[in-house]
Amino acid sequence: KKLFARKQRKQRNAKKLQRKNKRKSLRFPKPPAAARGDHLWHYERFPPTGPNGKMVDPEEAKLNLALEAVKEDILSTNKQINDERRWVIAVSKIIKSYNTKMQRVEAHIIALRKEMKSLYRKKKQIENLKLQRALQAKLKEAHAELKTLKNSLSHVARKQGELNKSGRDLRATIFGIRSQL
Repeated sequence: KKLFARKQRKQRNAKKLQRKNKRKSLRFPKPPAAARGDHLWHYERFPPTGPNGKMVDPEEAKLNLALEAVKEDILSTNKQINDERRWVIAVSKIIKSYNTKMQRVEAHIIALRKEMKSLYRKKKQIENLKLQRALQAKLKEAHAELKTLKNSLSHVARKQGELNKSGRDLRATIFGIRSQL
């Protein structure tokens, strides 16, 4: 495709040069008015003149035209090279800016991942703190229940002691009544 496009550009440039050269071609003097019967005019009767008015050989005129065409080709090729060089420079700048942007984005992604890890750590810490507080509340409740149970056990032990004492007293009283009877 590139070769085909290049070939087309060369053909277009060649056509432009041909049109340009037609406009710049050597100026031939106007033919004299034709005599009666002599209505034919031939360019060889009046040789072409150059820019300074001197006569120019037709072969040299062709060479001059070819030289001008080659000069135009050189100029157009040089312009094309400069345009393509500018394009390459512009594209390389764009690529460079995208590469730096990619590096910055990758660095930002890494920073965001680190931030996300710290956020997960904070989340875990908060969840652990909530769990710890819930466990502390349960522990407090369990301590309260244990205290209640201990109080109940001590109360039961006291009552048992009282009952044992009253039982002993009752036995002693019964034994005393039996012995009196």
